[in-house]
Amino acid sequence: MDGFFYLDNWGAASVFLAGFLLAGLLFRVRLRRRLLWHERNRRVDCFRLMVDSAGEGIWLLGASAHILYANHRIAEMLDVPSEAMMGKPLFHFVDSQERPLVENHFKRSRLQRDEHFEVRLRKSGGGSIWTLVASRLLAGSNGVAIGTLWIVTDISDRKEREKIACHLTQRDSLTGLPNRTLLFDRIMQDIGRASRYDRHVAILFLDLDRFKPVNDKFGHAAGDQVLQEVARRIASRVRRIDTVARFGGDEFVVVLPDLASPDEVEPVAEVLVALLNEPVSTGDWECAVGVSIGVSLFPEDGRSGADLIDKADMAMYAVKQAGGGGYGRYAAKVEAE
Repeated sequence: MDGFFYLDNWGAASVFLAGFLLAGLLFRVRLRRRLLWHERNRRVDCFRLMVDSAGEGIWLLGASAHILYANHRIAEMLDVPSEAMMGKPLFHFVDSQERPLVENHFKRSRLQRDEHFEVRLRKSGGGSIWTLVASRLLAGSNGVAIGTLWIVTDISDRKEREKIACHLTQRDSLTGLPNRTLLFDRIMQDIGRASRYDRHVAILFLDLDRFKPVNDKFGHAAGDQVLQEVARRIASRVRRIDTVARFGGDEFVVVLPDLASPDEVEPVAEVLVALLNEPVSTGDWECAVGVSIGVSLFPEDGRSGADLIDKADMAMYAVKQAGGGGYGRYAAKVEAE
């Protein structure tokens, strides 16, 4: 009996010890899991804090271009709470004119191509901002795509500076009209379209008849006012597709593209002559400068901007020689008004 009692006690002790060890092991497993869970959450929180503190906007996009994640910066840029973006299609925030471009870049990024491009994004309150996007497909350790990462930088200020710089290099500082550089670019484009569709382009070269006496009698400030008023009058009587440029001094050029017939030029020239013969005045002075206009046509008189300008200038000079205040075609009899 004593031997059996000893064995029973030893068995119970063994079971107790095994249970104790198992409980300890389970405790350590649970503790380790809890620690790993807390560590994982801590890392996730640190990652979210880092992403939300980034100076750039960040989107994580799903396979169908729906937004899976948006950080605080992109929310600030578009005036939309991050939570309100979740699940919405990316294209909801893209300017409608930019959608084909964005669709193309998104498809390319899904082919594991890093993309960099500029695009306008829509703000919730209206308007839009220019952004620079760096796009990359994210893949997990198993090679399966997690999503497409967009890093978005607001470049609106840069675009505005570029716009101002472009304006300064392509516009006349006094009148705001296109300068010679932009003028020849427009003529080249108009000639290209006219060649494709069998149309005409007219070049009107305008030179004021009595501008020098204005400067001599009233001063250069008055002369500047006259030039600004002349520019305003010309621009008010042409179509939106036409170009009015200041060529230099008191010379202006009007480009009339997409004409079905050369006969369409004459009414425009007549209106401009009559308009610029009307006096220009302020409270202190009044003057009537008048204008002489020379006309050349594509393709009849030339096939380049420089050639057409030269021919129109020659026609204008012929009008001047005849007394001014009228218009005339290149190599044609001048009609004096």
